[in-house]
Amino acid sequence: MTKRLLIVLGAMTASTMVVPQPAKACFDTHLILLGRPITYPEGEGVILLNPEYSFNRWKHGEADSLETALDVDYGVTDKLTVSGGLISGDKLRQDFEVDQAHVGLWYGAYRTPLFGLTPAIEHASTFDAKDSETDFALIGTINLGDAMIVVHPKATFVREGGTETRLTGGAHLGAFYRLGLSGILGVGTEYIDSAATASLFLGAFIGEHVYFGWEAILGLNDEAQSFGMANTLKYMF
Repeated sequence: MTKRLLIVLGAMTASTMVVPQPAKACFDTHLILLGRPITYPEGEGVILLNPEYSFNRWKHGEADSLETALDVDYGVTDKLTVSGGLISGDKLRQDFEVDQAHVGLWYGAYRTPLFGLTPAIEHASTFDAKDSETDFALIGTINLGDAMIVVHPKATFVREGGTETRLTGGAHLGAFYRLGLSGILGVGTEYIDSAATASLFLGAFIGEHVYFGWEAILGLNDEAQSFGMANTLKYMF
């Protein structure tokens, strides 16, 4: 187990330092900490790095998987955020490679001091265009002072082998508490395509332009990974 943990830390460090990639986490703790409903202010953006390592089966280290992403997110207007970048996709660690492009769009359709509704669409495709995923989501936020509730149902069209397309769906539900303006903690659960997980979130600003987030993921059924860890590193511009 000790050797396996060293492999995990090494793989996540390598993906953080060497491989440029992108992906939008199910809960953007940075924007939640700012009290924003999942879009960036006009004229502001981030460069986002998001590696994730999964222990898919505790007793089978060869089944561990690694994915990572490098994204650029930008607020075109106060309500409209666009993103694009490169991702590796979720694959066995020994098969790791950056092989997909990703684009996304988020629009703050409804906002009050208490509620927010943000429709979103994301598309990722392999470079050869044989495999792709398109997500349609509606992100609801409830702002309760230092706390925020996030409800995030989505539907995903998965295209495999260039021909077959199937529809999957699910939802994320999270509760977060802001520790002033510098840190955040939260809990969440996810049910996607029969896999159920629960997560613990921690995040904080490191200086004026850098944000770091950490997530621990626990599988709740046989269809989910046994355990996972994800990091989020953002540079704000």
